[in-house]
Order: sequence, then structure tokens, then C-alpha cells
Amino acid sequence: SSVQKFDVRPGSYDLVWCQWLLMYLTDADALDLLRRLRLGLAADGVLVVKENVSTPDKLTYFDDEEGELWEEGDPGGPVSCVRTEGHYEDLFQRAGLAVREQLVQKDPTGATMDMLLYALG
Repeated sequence: SSVQKFDVRPGSYDLVWCQWLLMYLTDADALDLLRRLRLGLAADGVLVVKENVSTPDKLTYFDDEEGELWEEGDPGGPVSCVRTEGHYEDLFQRAGLAVREQLVQKDPTGATMDMLLYALG
């Protein structure tokens, strides 16, 4: 089954961890999942989202299967969506989620992009 069909039981989860999941979903599917997961959280439950984030100069972009920038007209199709911090925060807000905590994970070598970890409720 797919995450788009995952049955979320209301009020049932103390912790839900989503790492490198939203990047494979369209905005519409990500928003739908976030809304369902919000309803699935217990009273003090936390939803953790950890994703790669784009830099402000690149904005939101799509990757190909090699992890390189995919552009309209390229062979194949996009594999993942690398969103900006603001893009994620907009999705969270639209899903009715509040950011409780936010942490940045940086690669000390600079070889890979930053990752953001959000604790949402």
C-alpha cells in the first residue's frame, strides 16, 4: 500500500517520524498526509519531519534519479522535490500544525545539503 492510502487512526500516536518521505510526494499528497497525521496524534503527540532543504537561491526544485537538478524537457521525470524551509513551513501551517522545535543538521564537509528536523504538534 502507499502512504497516500495509509489509514491513520485518530488520536492514536504519541510520536510519528517522517524522514525523507515528503520529498517523494506532491504538495497535494504531502498536505493530505500531514493533515491526516495531525489528526492521528495523541493529545501531546509529536510529528517529526526530517527532510533535505533547498537554499534560498535555488528555491524549490526537482531531482532526477541521479540526484541532479531535473528540469522540464530533461529525459525521464523528476524523482524527488527539494523544498525550501518556507515551503515546508507553509505546508505545515496549511495542515494545521505548529512548529514546536526546529534543528538544522549541517554536513561539516559541505558535500551535502542541510537537513532540517521539525518537531510539530
